[in-house]
Amino acid sequence: MNAAVAADAADAADAADAAVAADAAVAADAADAAAATDAASATAAEAAAADAAAAADAAAARRY
Repeated sequence: MNAAVAADAADAADAADAAVAADAAVAADAADAAAATDAASATAAEAAAADAAAAADAAAARRY
């Protein structure tokens, strides 16, 4: 009986460890996705700023 209880406890501990590992992996994936999204947003903002600067330069060149 004690062996069965110990086996059940070990199984429960293994399941808990697996759940924690899975949660950590999901959290890491979410953090990676957020970082990638932030990087893409920053790149898009830089491109928009460059486009705006180029448009301003072109407008200034037309005035002179």
